[in-house]
Amino acid sequence: MWTEFLLNCAAAFVFFLAFFLTVYYIAYRKGVFDAPDPSDGSSPEGG
Repeated sequence: MWTEFLLNCAAAFVFFLAFFLTVYYIAYRKGVFDAPDPSDGSSPEGG
């Protein structure tokens, strides 16, 4: 009983982790975490 429960939890955790990493990678590739408009000079980074 406990073994099956732990396996289900582990499978759900791995699935959620893979989904989260996929979304994070896609967002990173799209430049979501970059400055919105580095060319306008309002960003302290300046691009």
